[in-house]
Amino acid sequence: LLQRRPDVRQAQQRLRSAVGQEQLAALAFFPTFTLSPGLGWSRIMQPNFSSESQNWSIGGSISQPVLSIPRLLTELKVRNARTEQAVTSYEKTVQTAFQESEAALVSLDADRRRVTLLTDGEVRAERAYKASAAGYNRGLTDLSTTLSAERSWRAVRAQLTAAQVQALRRSVQAYKALGGGWSSQTYAKAR
Repeated sequence: LLQRRPDVRQAQQRLRSAVGQEQLAALAFFPTFTLSPGLGWSRIMQPNFSSESQNWSIGGSISQPVLSIPRLLTELKVRNARTEQAVTSYEKTVQTAFQESEAALVSLDADRRRVTLLTDGEVRAERAYKASAAGYNRGLTDLSTTLSAERSWRAVRAQLTAAQVQALRRSVQAYKALGGGWSSQTYAKAR
């Protein structure tokens, strides 16, 4: 899932580029072969005489970088250092992505548990309020007790709403931390 994250993909591409540049620097030590093909056609026309000729040629050369080896060695060391730097950067990016994802998922799980507990608490508070209201209507309890039960029920409902909003925000953070990019149908099937 972490490979969906743009920062991880960017670090991965930088690493691939650095490895490719290092391989190119290593290839500079090998001899270079050059082929030069040629193709020609000529036509000569004079009174009472005409001629055509076609010719082709191929030439080749080999060059070995003998005098530039110290420069090539320095360039190879630079490319090796850049590759190591890209590896370190990639590892750091993946570790950061893992930490962010783990923190987001742990927070999301805690928020979901809190919503579940508050939902149960809200049901119980509503039952207590309804029982108190029924007792008040029958003259068994006073108005103060009924209003206190209603206040408690409304407070729990407000806490539940706040917890649901927080859980939705954490869902977005978890989606972002994991890189997102999947469709809602895929998510619904996975649950």
